[in-house]
Amino acid sequence: MKTARNRIFKPLIFTFSFCAFFLAAEFTLYAQKSDLESGFDGLSWHILVQAQNAFEERDFGSAFRLVENAKQQRKAEHDWAVDTLDAVIASSFMTKTGSDINVVLSELRERNNTDAIRIINQLLERFGIEYFDFSIYKLNEHVKKNTAYPEADFLLGKLYMREGEYELSEQFYASAYEHRLYLDVSDVQFDILYDLAELYALTGNNEKYESVLLILAAEDTNYKAGGYSAFITAVRDAIERGTGADKFFLLYRNNNYRTLYVWLLLTRYYFSLNLTDKAFDTALLFCLTALSRTDDIIKSRESDYSYSDLNTALKKIKTYSDIEKWAAEHKVWEGFYLLGRIAAQKGYSAFAQDVFTAVSEESTDRKWKILAEKELKSATH
Repeated sequence: MKTARNRIFKPLIFTFSFCAFFLAAEFTLYAQKSDLESGFDGLSWHILVQAQNAFEERDFGSAFRLVENAKQQRKAEHDWAVDTLDAVIASSFMTKTGSDINVVLSELRERNNTDAIRIINQLLERFGIEYFDFSIYKLNEHVKKNTAYPEADFLLGKLYMREGEYELSEQFYASAYEHRLYLDVSDVQFDILYDLAELYALTGNNEKYESVLLILAAEDTNYKAGGYSAFITAVRDAIERGTGADKFFLLYRNNNYRTLYVWLLLTRYYFSLNLTDKAFDTALLFCLTALSRTDDIIKSRESDYSYSDLNTALKKIKTYSDIEKWAAEHKVWEGFYLLGRIAAQKGYSAFAQDVFTAVSEESTDRKWKILAEKELKSATH
């Protein structure tokens, strides 16, 4: 699961030093000495870097200790930021400036209050001044409410899942996602959901597994859980009218690459439960998204290229080693094979044969190539 989706949502990459205790102590002393000169959330991040790397190196004891140190450091940084901004709010010049953030910043520059300026600017860079309605008071309230450290909770969820403590793991994943607004890298929220889905798969909680995947699927407006979007209705109608695979993949595209791996997971899940209608929708979205992605990349490299038919498009994947590797990692051949199986079950025999033919002739994965060939042979007997 992780290999494919981590290339859609780029994971955090960290470095590790084994001297956890001494590093934590050094960071704490430095924080006291410098008033967090690297930024009001800088040092906790450095400690979390160590924790993540310890996790990657399977030094789980150090990872646990370091992530707790990171949370303690984040609390100290939070308290420092609150005190710094409270001092600004209490300043006598506020009666002159009013609540406007820009006016307050101008006054702070005149007074050379670099700490408060740094805190405010970091928040404005991330959220924009409109998010706070241009009000220093609303910005201050935001900082006071930001007591969570979702990245640390995310790592604790990983650690507890690895230890088999699934209830604790779920709690920390849920906390990390609940406080996703405060993530330093907002796209990490999708990694949290993928890991939470993996947890529910491990524990056999199908209802929660599906619900988490549907949260991820909601990123694509072409899909509507529990009903049919206009896009799904259109692609279904095209196939029901007898549109062949070659023309179908010429007519339709789906460019929301963020959800590609979601469609494969949902297709596997629905197919295993014989929920054919749902599996058909997600399989179509997976294959349309995968083909759209490869088509776009090839067009960027070959100015005279244009889609003509499914076989040729899939053959093009083998032209470039990086695209071929991408297709293997993202299970493109499995997705097309599953689309063929599901289409056949729904009675769209000609469409299924087109897909099986393309997979049998072009797949670089022997497993799906052989399975597609078997489907073609069984259809002729």
